[in-house]
Amino acid sequence: LVAPVVARHDLDNIRLDALGAHERALHATFDVEHVLVEGNCMDLSARGAPPRGLQLMLGTRAHARHHDTIVMSNFGYFQLKARP
Repeated sequence: LVAPVVARHDLDNIRLDALGAHERALHATFDVEHVLVEGNCMDLSARGAPPRGLQLMLGTRAHARHHDTIVMSNFGYFQLKARP
């Protein structure tokens, strides 16, 4: 996930006809705020079915729990948000 840091124009409503006569391009600086880690998992003991209610946690030894998520039971999809 990125967020604009420096921009002279409204980046949600870019209108190229509103640029000045001497401007041929729009410039902006962005910062990366989070990285999404996503995937899917399956329970091999249940014939590859998605695990029901499985909770995943993302962390380090110093900070054991940064972000957590629950695996979706229909396709086994999960998504974790991490800092870059």
